[in-house]
Amino acid sequence: MITLIIILIVVWSLIIILGRTIIPRIIAENRILFVMPPAMSMVTITRDNSPVKILINCNDGKITKRLKKHWALTKQHLKATKNGRSFYEREGKTFTFMERGALCWIGIPWIYKVHEWYEKPEDRDDPEISAEWYQTLKERTFNYSFKGEEAVTTQDPIEVEGELVLQVVTFNPLKTVFAVEFWNEALRARIFAHWRQIVSSLPYFKSAIDVRALLKPETAKRGKGVFESMTDPALLKKARKNLLKDLGLLKAGDQLPIGEIPEKDTTAYEIYENWGIMFTLNIADINVQEENRRRFEEIIQSRINALKEVMKRFSEAQGTYMELERQNVILEDMAERLSKSEGGKTLLAGRALKEALSSTDTFVAGTGGIEQLIAMLQALSKKGGSK
Repeated sequence: MITLIIILIVVWSLIIILGRTIIPRIIAENRILFVMPPAMSMVTITRDNSPVKILINCNDGKITKRLKKHWALTKQHLKATKNGRSFYEREGKTFTFMERGALCWIGIPWIYKVHEWYEKPEDRDDPEISAEWYQTLKERTFNYSFKGEEAVTTQDPIEVEGELVLQVVTFNPLKTVFAVEFWNEALRARIFAHWRQIVSSLPYFKSAIDVRALLKPETAKRGKGVFESMTDPALLKKARKNLLKDLGLLKAGDQLPIGEIPEKDTTAYEIYENWGIMFTLNIADINVQEENRRRFEEIIQSRINALKEVMKRFSEAQGTYMELERQNVILEDMAERLSKSEGGKTLLAGRALKEALSSTDTFVAGTGGIEQLIAMLQALSKKGGSK
């Protein structure tokens, strides 16, 4: 009898444990009857596709305060506080704030359901991609690549591709998923419109190329070749500043920090007001389309090779000129010595040697003729000096 009682107690305890914790958790994972919001996230429960319950799992006081401010939740909207949860009601919606994950009752099936959405149209059409069902309250990073058909023609004109990195925070998550369909794609489209306008007004290459740097052997040893050294190093900085200004995110020469509301009548303010989103951005790269890159490298390399050939010929000509200058000094020295000797005085009669020295034809005739003249002058000098 005692054994039977013990067995019944154990079984009943298991039923209670399973019924209160494990089974609801299993159901919650599939969002049937119950749901458990992940840490630092928000889950929205809808009825007739309208939000009625907002479940916030957040232990960051600043974020909680920010959400309450944007939803205009005050003490008069607070209805109850129990089990570490705060319940607010406003405009037919119930807002539940909790500091740790907990099972939350969704409601009668098919009447109440967890709101699901997709961030991109292609995600919705892909059966392998699951719908989003909770919104993270933390800052998110998105990489927007504008390539292929989205390449922009610059002022040069050259088609270039770009890559932007955005830090995004949803200040009003309800607006983010209910005010616009595919909010991530919509944000990308707004950014691209400004990107195209800014990049099309910029030159891609420097107006003046540092020829000496291009001719150095170490230049060709760079990871991306000589071509990269011709890209304007200030282009990213200039493009970023102009883009921030065009979006309304530039303040006192620097980027407006997340949390500070942009000025009205700007794109950044419209995105914040209508979609509840704030963001900062940086330009990771601007580069020529890959299919055109090799062609430009070949053109630039051929120009550099031609320039090297010109400099080589100039160097050879400079060597010849210096040799002529050296022999000219010798001739002048010989002339000075001859002017002091009897034989030289006879030779210099009528300024014959001075005319020869001033004649361009004498020098361009080549070093052979000059060497013969030097030998003749040396002989005359010795002869004149012996008298």
